[in-house]
Amino acid sequence: MEPVELDSPKANEVLVEIKASGICHTDAAGRDFATTPYPVALGHEGAGIVKEVGSSVTSVKPGDHVVL
Repeated sequence: MEPVELDSPKANEVLVEIKASGICHTDAAGRDFATTPYPVALGHEGAGIVKEVGSSVTSVKPGDHVVL
C-alpha cells in the first residue's frame, strides 16, 4: 500500500476512510485472470468512517460510520 492524495468530494460525493473490506470471488477472479491492470486494490465491499462530504450531500456527515 502507498498513500495517495485525493481531491475533495464533488457535490454529490462522499469521501470514506475504509476501515474494513471484504474480498469475494469477483476480486479473486480479477486477480487470477488479470482483468484489472496492476497495481490494484482488491475489495469492493467495505465499512468505514465518512471524512468529507460534497456540498449537496445531506444523508451522511463527517464522522458517520457507513457500510458500502
